[in-house]
Amino acid sequence: MIVNELLEDSDENIVNDIVEWAGNEMRITGNKAVLDAIDDGWETKKDLKNLDGIKKALNVTLGQAFKGTSRILTNDDGLQWLDTLKDENGRYMLNPDPSDPDKLRLGVGATTVPITVIPNADLPTDTENGRIPFIIGDLYEAIWYFERKGLTLKASDVAVVGNSNAFRQDLTFVRGITRFDTEVRDTAALVNGYITVGQ
Repeated sequence: MIVNELLEDSDENIVNDIVEWAGNEMRITGNKAVLDAIDDGWETKKDLKNLDGIKKALNVTLGQAFKGTSRILTNDDGLQWLDTLKDENGRYMLNPDPSDPDKLRLGVGATTVPITVIPNADLPTDTENGRIPFIIGDLYEAIWYFERKGLTLKASDVAVVGNSNAFRQDLTFVRGITRFDTEVRDTAALVNGYITVGQ
């Protein structure tokens, strides 16, 4: 709920801020639903062990059917682990994508794999066992994400919610609704793995 005077007198575009905030919350909720679908659909997590395990996941487990469209999804701890990998000449293996320097990619033999990093708070490391999550594969083929009508926002300055009356209290209520669902599509398109560190 927003005080109407704030809407009228603010130099900032409060409505745009609310729309942006709601969009971010929708994205975070959707991403969590996808991660939950991965945990439910791939209950057994694969111990990748090291870079060779990542290579095997790409070359053999995912194979040519999904290797070309695969990416590595990890967290901040995974980024740190990847960022310390060096080849036999001492060169770091994690590099910016030349076509988009804000994105990272890992050189895995003859293949370069895009990296997506999710904050530890959203994709936590199993600190008790030292397991950093490494989800590898084609997420679009692995998980179906159904969305109906996207995000819809509605505002009212006359609605009543509980003990709050927008008309009497000079307020504007804003309500956001999103409808979506996730479903496992192809378990062969993804490896739900981890790398163990600090043991």
